[in-house]
Amino acid sequence: KHWKMKRGLKVLGIDSTFIVWRSKYSEFGYCGLTGEIDEGIKIHTSALLEPLTIPLTVMITPGDVHDSLEFDDLLEDSNVFVDLQDVILVFDKGYWKLDRFKELGEKGYRFITPMKINTKYDVLSRKVDKGILDEFVKLSNGSILRSVTFYTDEGVERYLTNLDLPPEEIREIYRMRWSIEIFFREIKSYLKIERFVGKNLNT
Repeated sequence: KHWKMKRGLKVLGIDSTFIVWRSKYSEFGYCGLTGEIDEGIKIHTSALLEPLTIPLTVMITPGDVHDSLEFDDLLEDSNVFVDLQDVILVFDKGYWKLDRFKELGEKGYRFITPMKINTKYDVLSRKVDKGILDEFVKLSNGSILRSVTFYTDEGVERYLTNLDLPPEEIREIYRMRWSIEIFFREIKSYLKIERFVGKNLNT
């Protein structure tokens, strides 16, 4: 982690988790095969990552609200606590939106997200070195971004970003997002959320 400390980079992760409080299979346990759920909530969070995971804002929605719809609100609230031009945003494919990437770039926000397999683009430049494919690509909406692909024994990792950093650092920064997953796990483990009783979204 020496490079991160030296550069003084701050990373802001955006993610969500789902909490089931009643499903069609409540009597037998949740059915992961069908994924059918009657009721539940989503916790949408933005958090500064590592060395401590520090949540900046949390939003609660019904379970059927798509993650992407909460992205802008999470950013707006986070901007109260940090200057978004001073952080690197990391988020998964649930927030994938071409126009969003363009807007982030126009505002001077830096980001890293996994590349979707079926993404259409034109390659503007290409560099290959030690199992790493580093490209600049033009997306279908005209945005020019960087695609970094790692070929390893475990598989292929591919990221889309507007950062000008070594490929290894881009991968390491994105992997920091895992700490927000650990945060969600801790919430579910220690708070023992099994039932959620409320009359409306505010209770």
